[in-house]
Amino acid sequence: MLSNMISAIPKCYIKKDVTNADKILDHHQRLTWIKGFKLELLNPGDIIVGHIPYSYEMEEYLNELNVYHLFIYRDPRDVLVSLYRYVQKAHEHVYRNILDGLSEEQQYGILIEGFGEGKSGYVLNPNAIPALSFFCGAYQSWINSSAKVFRYEKFVLNGTRHESIASLAKVLGVPKRLEGQMLKALVSKSSSTFSRGIVGSWKEEVPPSLVGLLELQLNILSADFFWNET
Repeated sequence: MLSNMISAIPKCYIKKDVTNADKILDHHQRLTWIKGFKLELLNPGDIIVGHIPYSYEMEEYLNELNVYHLFIYRDPRDVLVSLYRYVQKAHEHVYRNILDGLSEEQQYGILIEGFGEGKSGYVLNPNAIPALSFFCGAYQSWINSSAKVFRYEKFVLNGTRHESIASLAKVLGVPKRLEGQMLKALVSKSSSTFSRGIVGSWKEEVPPSLVGLLELQLNILSADFFWNET
């Protein structure tokens, strides 16, 4: 979502995708891998996208580079629904090895509780799926970091959408006249991860029999992570 909006700004281009950083479990090795992309050689307008679990060392490295680092987060319960839908569409997704052939309820149950080593920690490999609490928890500390932090829900909801785009534009030093272009790019049909973008979709999508398990699993996450509709 953020990359769609920023790419709509003239002379801004996605240069690298470092999403595979989330598969490197050791934070020292992850930082070394990221440094291999030589981010210090970035030019103004270059965009790097990806899923990078938090570590203090990673935050310090990005601060030293003096680059904008932006973090967008979403209610973990809706993350669950988005993840389920994405796996259904992505036929080559690594989770398919574990989830194929199971009922919807069984698949949701595994995405909530984890599978294999993923039941006890943040582990991503062909034989493990991290529990939702570990999956989201790996990124939680970015919320209170030096990154510029944005809520997914505030971009999606009509009442806060324009304000959020204006806030993003201000952070990036983008003229107000370009906010319209960013708005048009907010929900791109080319996005492989954006399904319907509905806030609170978990209430309708998660099997009722698993809601209690979901709430229990997410108890370890900060209250800041959850979207309060009031």
